[in-house]
This record gives sequence, structure tokens and C-alpha cells, in this order.
Amino acid sequence: MTENLKQPKTFLLCSMVSLFERFGYYILTFSLTLYLMSSFKLPDKAVFSIMGSFLALTFLTPTFGGYVSDNILGTNRSIITGLILEIFGFLLISFKGDIQTFFLGCALIAVGVGLFKTGPSAILGKSYKGEKDPRMDSGFTYFYIFLNIGAIGSTFLAGILSKSFNYNFCFLCAAFIIFIGLIYYLIFQKKIDIKKYENKAGKESVSKLKIGIVILSCIVLTFLFKVLLSDNNASNITFAIIGFLIIIYLIKESLKLKDEERKKFTAAIFLLGFGVVFFLFYNQLFSSVIVFLKRVTNRNIGGHEISAIIFQSVNPISILIFGPILAGIYKKLGKNDFKITSKFNFGIFLTVIAFFLMSLSTIILKSNGKANLYIVISAIALVSIGELLTSALGFSMISKLVPKKMYGVMMGVWLVVQSMGAILSAKFANLVAQPDHISINQSMLIYRKGFFDMSLIGVLCLAVCILVAKKYLEKII
Repeated sequence: MTENLKQPKTFLLCSMVSLFERFGYYILTFSLTLYLMSSFKLPDKAVFSIMGSFLALTFLTPTFGGYVSDNILGTNRSIITGLILEIFGFLLISFKGDIQTFFLGCALIAVGVGLFKTGPSAILGKSYKGEKDPRMDSGFTYFYIFLNIGAIGSTFLAGILSKSFNYNFCFLCAAFIIFIGLIYYLIFQKKIDIKKYENKAGKESVSKLKIGIVILSCIVLTFLFKVLLSDNNASNITFAIIGFLIIIYLIKESLKLKDEERKKFTAAIFLLGFGVVFFLFYNQLFSSVIVFLKRVTNRNIGGHEISAIIFQSVNPISILIFGPILAGIYKKLGKNDFKITSKFNFGIFLTVIAFFLMSLSTIILKSNGKANLYIVISAIALVSIGELLTSALGFSMISKLVPKKMYGVMMGVWLVVQSMGAILSAKFANLVAQPDHISINQSMLIYRKGFFDMSLIGVLCLAVCILVAKKYLEKII
């Protein structure tokens, strides 16, 4: 690496603090479904609902965190505050309390994630010399690799510790890991003069009134999120209202635009819909798929039964393997690259095939009567490639189709789309929800039919997406 292409001083700081934070966060995300089932003996449908609501909240809160960062605290203070809230949240759920205490801890973590999440990437983005800086693309690629390293580490740590000790000890370790990240950030941010990369709010002192508003907002949101996690109906109504308001907003904004801008903006709205379809399937990895791995999948390797959580590492590992390959293909194709509609649709296609394979794994059984692990692993890998073709390209799609003055808002809308996908995924997971005390053969039949039905629904959604792309979108994009 030549001196001119050397990454900025903020690169390692932002990448490492994000690695520590994602490491801790994913310990909870990959463990949550199984923890709720084992510790609180909740039925499948209740667990899927809680998982969907938690994911939806962590996708949604960065819109709040971004506003606080840009207008009140600044990026640096938001990062620190977010990490502190996450640490306290994890400490709260590390104790074996009642389920309401657990919900309170998860709500606090969701607020912390919101304040933290946009910070490191914002600082890193401002460290480059404009959009044409040749270091930017490689810098953010490496940054994404750090995030996935954190995710991979979390699956192995959570898998080993939950089996050797318990889930609560896993959450305590998550708090410690994020605490290390906080200490690392506090030490090294002083060495690079972080204020050089701050936004306007971060360069100004914060009044006691504004601090009070932020504290009050965090308290209100924490208790509101606790209610949404504990009350399925309240969660459904809240996100339905948010979805409705977003649709009204998008229609209103589209009417303000001129012909060419309106066509591109409308195309972006359709692609947001494609995104909801993908996230409907993708979020099964954290709910129905992890339970399927736990209950009826043969996890014996070399005479040892491997924790179901460890196989969630297939997702970030696949991202690390196939991400650079796809990036290389895009670069080689240059101007002949595939249209974004084709990438989105192919991503959904791979995901649909993945759930067909999940159903197939219940037919091609191992000698112990359990589902074929390697087919399940292949399915998770396909979903991960689908993630690279849809989720990873969401922000790129917005930057290409949306007027510059609306970038910020539409980035927030993309996060809302992910929230909607998470909420709906809980309903989708109910196709494989199971009653208590049934045999493994009965369980297999439910999974076989449920995953097959998911793939059929996916085929119908994909057909609509392809039709819309061919008849309308490809004429615009």
C-alpha cells in the first residue's frame, strides 16, 4: 500500500470499535430465540414475535440516533452514549430475572444500538477527501469485513459458552466485550483528534436542556420499546402506523418531483418493496431457522454435537467469501454491469431456493432421523449471497435513484423497510411454529410443509417483482 492509498487514522478506530460492538450485539441476536424458549418456556409464536420486534427496533432506532447525532450530541458523544447504554442493557439481561426485566434490558440495548450505529461510518466517511478519494471504496469494504469478523466471533463464543455455562453468562461476556470497545475508543480517539471529523453539533458544547431532552427521550423510548417487546398487538399496531405514515410520505414527496425525478423515485419505492420481500426471508435465520437447527437437524460432527448457534456463522463467513467475489465481478463488468433490479430479483431467487432446500433437508435424512446439516448450511449460504445482492445494495440504489436533497431521509426509509421485514418475518415464521410435546417425525412434517410453503410464497412474490421490473422499472433505470 502506497502512502497515498494508506487508510486514514480514523479507519482502525472506527473498525475496531464497531467490531467490539457487533461482537456483543450478535451474541444476543444469535442467542435470543433459543434463550426465550429455554429460560422462559415460551411457545414458538410468542418467541418469533419477540424476535421480530427486537430486530425491527434495532433497525429503526438508528433514525433516532442519527437525528440526535446530527442535531444535539454530535457523532463522538453519540457513540460513547450508545455503548454505555448497551453495556447497561447487557448487564441487566445477564441476571436471571423475570421476563419483564429481560425486555427492559433488550429495550435499553436497542436504544444504545440506535445512538451508536451510524457514528463510526459517519466519522470514517468524513475522513476521506471527497467521494472521489480512491481509498474510500476499499476502506468501507475493509470496515464491513471487521463487522463480519465480530459476527463470526460472536457465534462461536455464544455457542460454546451457552453450552458450557448458560445464556446469561454469554450476555455478561457481551457486556464485557462492548466495555473493552468503549475503553479502546476513549483511549485512541484522543490520539487522532476526533473533533476534526465531527459534525457541527459535535463541535459545540451541549446545553443542560439538550442533555435533559436526550436523557428523557432515551428513558421514554426504553419503556416504550419494553411495551412493544412484551405486547405483540401493540408492536403490530405501532409498526403498521409507521408503515402507513411512510407510504403517505413517499406518495406526497413523489408528487413534488418533476417527471424524470418522479419516475426514478417511483422506481426506488418499488425496490423498497422488493427489499421487504427479501427481509421477510432473511430474518428467518434468527427465528425459524435457528430453532430448526436446534430441534431436528443432525449437528454431529466427528462424534460431537455442535451448538446450533455456531452454524449461524455461515452467514457472515459467506459474506466475507462471496462479497469480494461479487465486487470483483461488478468491477470487471464496468458499464456492462447487471441492473440493480436484476440483482435484487436474483437475490430473492436465491433466497427462495434456500427455503426449498430447507424443506428438502427434512426428506434427505441422516441415519438418526434428523435433517441433513449440509443442505441446511448450503441454504444459509444462499440467503447470505442474496443479502449481498439486496440488503448490501440498498444504500447504493437510493444514491442512484433518489434526488440528492432526499438522501438522508431515504436512507432512514431503507432502515424502516428492514424493520417492516423483521416484523412481517415473525408472522412468516409461524408457518413452522410447533405445539409442545410432539414427536420428531411430526416436527419434521411441520417443517417440511412450512418451509415449502415459504418457498411457494417466495415464488409468487418473485414473479410479481420480475413482472414489475420488466414492465416498468427497467425502462427507467
